[in-house]
Amino acid sequence: MIFLLIGFILWKNKIYEKGTIVCTYTGINDLYKIHTEYQINYKKDIVNYLETTETIESNDKKMLEKYQINLHMIYDEYNSLDNYKNMIHLENNKLTSITKINYAKLDIKEWININQNNKDLLEKNHVSLNKLKQIYQNNGANCHYR
Repeated sequence: MIFLLIGFILWKNKIYEKGTIVCTYTGINDLYKIHTEYQINYKKDIVNYLETTETIESNDKKMLEKYQINLHMIYDEYNSLDNYKNMIHLENNKLTSITKINYAKLDIKEWININQNNKDLLEKNHVSLNKLKQIYQNNGANCHYR
């Protein structure tokens, strides 16, 4: 029985050493519905790649247009970085923002120069899986290993 327990612990630790975590958040109110999904690829506690898809649906076209402008204000400067790409698309009553970040190849110094708060995600000059996941969970997202 002890060998089975030790084997399970070793197997479990091996599974979580490398993989994908998916965090999702959905919010609905009278004006809009928002859904966000974060797909985090990691190895040990280091985030290598992050893809975020955020959709906002609303019958209020002006609100969606303002939100689109705000997203451009946030992401346009980051789009100048290699290995960082954000695409924003507004069609009918749906605004979609997709962000793809290859942290393994991203120039971390340039990324921090854009926003000094980005350094709060770092441990030993790498994006920390635990810190990133904690931020998403603190904002209401549910996370699970894939």
